[in-house]
Amino acid sequence: MKRGFTLIELIFVIIVIGILAGVALPKLQHMRQNAEVTSVFKIVQDSLSSVPPAYINLMDLNGTDAKISEIYEIKGSPYWQITRNYNSASDDAWVYIGPQGDLNATILIDHTQRPPVLHTRIKVENNIDNPKYQKMKRLVAPRDDTFDGIYSVDIELQ
Repeated sequence: MKRGFTLIELIFVIIVIGILAGVALPKLQHMRQNAEVTSVFKIVQDSLSSVPPAYINLMDLNGTDAKISEIYEIKGSPYWQITRNYNSASDDAWVYIGPQGDLNATILIDHTQRPPVLHTRIKVENNIDNPKYQKMKRLVAPRDDTFDGIYSVDIELQ
């Protein structure tokens, strides 16, 4: 009596593995895109709650305006970069440019306005077939059919 698998059994196993992979890989890609949107959204939300008190405390201690790079730090993602001289006021900004370029975000303190303003913005490609757009819409405007792919919040720092 010989031990082993027949050719038919091996082909059957390979076909089953192929079918499972064909079903699982698109789901995995969709989960990765959802995680990217959720991560960017969470970082922006975190900056909205932590930057204003930190800015005000720094103003009380030093009496001078602070740049975003002195107050807020984002670690763990190669897609978040500090951009020097982002606008005409020579402010720094945290800028996110996603790997496919269809998701971008900006966090900065605008010192050209008085009082200074914390600007946050997330922009996703406005395409109903884009899973990142769908996830962002669920996060910021679940009942609003007019979401245009841009989420922006500004807070005066006083």
